[in-house]
Amino acid sequence: MAGKRKRRAEPALVEPKLFELEVTKDLEPQLPQLPYPIWTENKAKLIAKYIFLFELITKHGTYIDGFAGPQRPDHPEMWAAKLVLEIEPQWLRHFYLFEKSKAGLTC
Repeated sequence: MAGKRKRRAEPALVEPKLFELEVTKDLEPQLPQLPYPIWTENKAKLIAKYIFLFELITKHGTYIDGFAGPQRPDHPEMWAAKLVLEIEPQWLRHFYLFEKSKAGLTC
């Protein structure tokens, strides 16, 4: 057949490897477990500071905590609701503390 050209086969693209990577099953480093969750203590401190500033500005208000029970009863400094209730002077007028589990309430 005149006029038809044959197509050239495209060479396969193969990327050259610089070196072989070692395949390991466990890529996560093994770290020791923290004695207690640091985010809970930091959250409690942040909430206490926020409430203190909120009280200074508004001189009143309502505090609502949907997870009011302590996460670690043996660490009361990490209990946000306790820290809020202990803020002096007490200018907040209303407190609504909720906890799903009765076992989580210790006050």
